[in-house]
Amino acid sequence: MPGDQESTQPVHIRRLTEPDPQTIASAFAQIGWGKPIAQYRNYLAEQSAGTRVCLVAAVDEQFAGYITVNWAPTYPGFVELSIPEIQDLNVLPRFRRRGIGTRLLDEAEQIAGQRCSVVGVGVGLHPGYNAAQRLYVKRGYVPDGRGVTYRDRYVEEGAQVMLDDDLVLHLIKQLPLGSRTNPAAGDQIRPAMTSDIPGIRTLMQTVAGFWQPWWSDETIAAAVRSANGLAFVWEDNSQILGFVCAHDLGFRAYLSELVVDTNVRNRGIGRRLVQTVEEALRARNQRVLIADVWHDAEPFYRSLGWAPPDAVLLRRRLNAQD
Repeated sequence: MPGDQESTQPVHIRRLTEPDPQTIASAFAQIGWGKPIAQYRNYLAEQSAGTRVCLVAAVDEQFAGYITVNWAPTYPGFVELSIPEIQDLNVLPRFRRRGIGTRLLDEAEQIAGQRCSVVGVGVGLHPGYNAAQRLYVKRGYVPDGRGVTYRDRYVEEGAQVMLDDDLVLHLIKQLPLGSRTNPAAGDQIRPAMTSDIPGIRTLMQTVAGFWQPWWSDETIAAAVRSANGLAFVWEDNSQILGFVCAHDLGFRAYLSELVVDTNVRNRGIGRRLVQTVEEALRARNQRVLIADVWHDAEPFYRSLGWAPPDAVLLRRRLNAQD
C-alpha cells in the first residue's frame, strides 16, 4: 500500500462488533473476494476470548478495511518469544491511497505496544505481496532471521515448495520505548507469556497445596508453550492474580490448571478465566472440554454448566517416589 495518501475525509477506527461480519463479508463479495462470514465471526469470538483484537475502519459510516492483532499466533518464532502478530490487513480498493492502511497499522502497533516491546507480521513472497513488503520495510520492520515458512513450518535449504499465500517471511519491529501501558480497567485477562512465568510461579506457591515439589519454571514454560494460545492470566496492577491453562487435543480439550489468588476469590476471576478458555475453544470448533477437579471445587464447575461424564478418572504415577 505504498503511496498511501492522507485524506480529508474522516476515518473512524473501532473494534469489531456483532453486526460487522455480515457487512465485511458482503463488501468483499461485491468485488469478488472470497472472504467467508465465518472468518469474521471467529474473529469476534477470539476478540471476546481475549486472544485477538480486530479493528475496523469506516469512512462516512461505510466499511473501508480492517486489521487484527493476534495475541496467540501459531508461527513458532513468535510463540517462543511471546510476540503478538499483526495479521490480515485489508482495505477495499476504492478506499486505498487515503491513509487508511497506515492508520490501521498505527492503531494495531499501539495496541500491541501496550503489552509488548516487539510486534511481528508475516508477509507473503509472491508478487501479490510486493506492495505489502515495501510498506512494512518503510515502517521499520525487519526479517526475524529465521528464514521462511510454509504453513508455519520452516523451509529447509534445497526444499521445493509452492509459491502461494502459505509461503511467508516473518518480520519484526521494535516498538518505541514507553509505548507500553497498564491494561485498562476491565481488560485484565490476557494471554499468558513466557515473561509471566515468575508471577505464575509465585501465585501457585502462595496457594496452599497447589505447587508440587517436582515442578519448576520450565514446567510452567512447557505448559504455556504447549497450550498454543489457551493459557491466560488475570493481571491487576502488574500482579498476576489468576492463571488458567488448557490444551486442545483434537478429539477433546483438557483444562489442565486453574488457580486464583486466595485474597481475591469470590470476585468472579476464576469464572472469567474458565469462560475465556471456553470461548477460545468454541472459536476453534472444539466441542468438549474436560478437567479433573478437587471435590471442593466441584460446585464451582457445576455452577458454570459442567457435569460429570460417563467415565472414570484413572491415574498412573510415572515416578514411584511421587
